[in-house]
Amino acid sequence: MGPTEFKRFESVSLWASRGEEHWRVAEALHGSNPAFTGSIAFHAEKAIEKFLIAFLLQNVTVVPPSYQLAKLIRLTSEANRMLGAALADCPGLDELVDEYESPTTARHVTASQARSSVDWARKAHDIILPLLQFNTLNPSPLQLAQELVYEAWDDDDPEEQRKRCHEALRICSDCADAYVLLANHAQSNEEAMSIYKQGVEAGERSIAPLALDPNQGHFWAIEARPYMRARCGLARCLWLAGDYAAAAEECREMLRLNPNDNQGMRYLLVGCLLHLGRDDETAEVLDSYQTDDSASWAYWRALLALRKQGDARRSRGLLKLAIRKNRRIAGFLCSARECPPLEHDYITPGGEDEAIEYAGHWAPVWRNTPGALDCLRRLTSTRSRVEDPDTQRGREP
Repeated sequence: MGPTEFKRFESVSLWASRGEEHWRVAEALHGSNPAFTGSIAFHAEKAIEKFLIAFLLQNVTVVPPSYQLAKLIRLTSEANRMLGAALADCPGLDELVDEYESPTTARHVTASQARSSVDWARKAHDIILPLLQFNTLNPSPLQLAQELVYEAWDDDDPEEQRKRCHEALRICSDCADAYVLLANHAQSNEEAMSIYKQGVEAGERSIAPLALDPNQGHFWAIEARPYMRARCGLARCLWLAGDYAAAAEECREMLRLNPNDNQGMRYLLVGCLLHLGRDDETAEVLDSYQTDDSASWAYWRALLALRKQGDARRSRGLLKLAIRKNRRIAGFLCSARECPPLEHDYITPGGEDEAIEYAGHWAPVWRNTPGALDCLRRLTSTRSRVEDPDTQRGREP
């Protein structure tokens, strides 16, 4: 396709897409508000007009500046006599719409005329579109809803965020990200969990064409990310509720769909499995991500070794490696004080925020592992003293 042909194809697509939009509005109005007869006729006439222009752009060289249906149909007949004949009687819509747009009398479009205009628009749609070579450029309802959610994310006002999300769901109830953002404003973990579940269901509907094939492993594609974000939120709510088995199952399913684990679900999975005492499964997950060089992964490896072997040479070696990656995690784990809240959402490798995030979530697993903290204390006391995190806050590690 050369430049000229491509430009014509693009023009045909634009006009056909606009015609499709007017046709759907006419159909929707006639179905829900049949008393809006003038608006119904207006959108029906505009749909036919744009379908005809799309056809003419594809099949003739010059399209007239006048968009009166009578003239458009006359030109159409010259290119396709049968098509022109099929739509020969619809130019009467011009007069109806002219009167509606610039009313000079009390005359109105009757219910019968509105119904007839919808029938003509449907006919034009059904016989012209199969003759066109075009792609639909109008955004889908889901795309429109997603755009609203993106705008909500950029808005600092929580009330405006909620309004945009609810409007997005009015446009398309399959917009999973709208539920994800609404869940962020939930007043309780139970409420958030309920919203996330709705988001997962919406996401499943929106990605149905992809099919949840266990062999695909590409569920971090753009179109699937809202679904994966909803599942991530649900897994975390299940964990916070103490339902570690259900949270672990969610994490496993997400890793099956996205083995690259762009969302870090393996960390939550390991924590839940250790809570449940499923050490063999934990070892399998740790071995599946051997290239993970994070401090969290190092501490998990050390804890699993302590659970399996106790205070042994290998356990101590893994603990020393973990401490080198982030000394402050050890300090928080050994401290009797509660971890302070995180001041921001991002995590700095080796930093205090990483230590707060890990110890704040997983200190109970260490406490529930017999001898784990005692071994950590002995090791840190024989090496250089682990600094008290409360006195070192704000320093670089």
